[in-house]
Amino acid sequence: MVEKKINHWCIVCGKGYHACDSCDETKFMTWRRLTDSSNHYEIRLVIDDYTSNVINKKQARKMLNKCDIDDYKTFLPHIVKIIDEILDDTDEVKKVSKEKETKKEIATKKAKNNFKSKNVSTEINVIGLTVDEAIPLVDKYLDDVYLSSIKSVRIVHGKGTGKLREGIHKFLRKEPHVKSFRLGTFGEGEMGVTIVELKK
Repeated sequence: MVEKKINHWCIVCGKGYHACDSCDETKFMTWRRLTDSSNHYEIRLVIDDYTSNVINKKQARKMLNKCDIDDYKTFLPHIVKIIDEILDDTDEVKKVSKEKETKKEIATKKAKNNFKSKNVSTEINVIGLTVDEAIPLVDKYLDDVYLSSIKSVRIVHGKGTGKLREGIHKFLRKEPHVKSFRLGTFGEGEMGVTIVELKK
């Protein structure tokens, strides 16, 4: 019996193995030229797709679970690190937890918004929000203010680039409760504040 010499090393586990000459002579790369088993070749394909951002972590985890990865801790260190990263689902657990927390916060805000307080503030601060985030808050605030019979309020939007101010002014032009509005003067916050007069 002829002893087969090691002529290849697996790119996944690093073990040496023998691949026949006919595999080396083919024009197409076969799994035998890269790995010692088709399973390791499948693992390598998943890792390549994941590290190239062709698939996301969740997809990679699903594909890896179809492979035999029971002994993956014996693979090459950089392969183990990538597989550990793929199998680590703590970020998804945090995401689900955050989604639950966000839903709870929304429910709490809705409950609070349904309660019309007699002590509505005469000012709302929307600094740091985008126009899309600020408009629903300003709309709800103006409804509450109108129901509380307050005649004048301040919307603090900051100076910044002016996009938030412009978006709020565009909204105020169409708001039925608004009698008039203007930028703040010296001592009121100037261009960083809009003073809104409400209809009676």
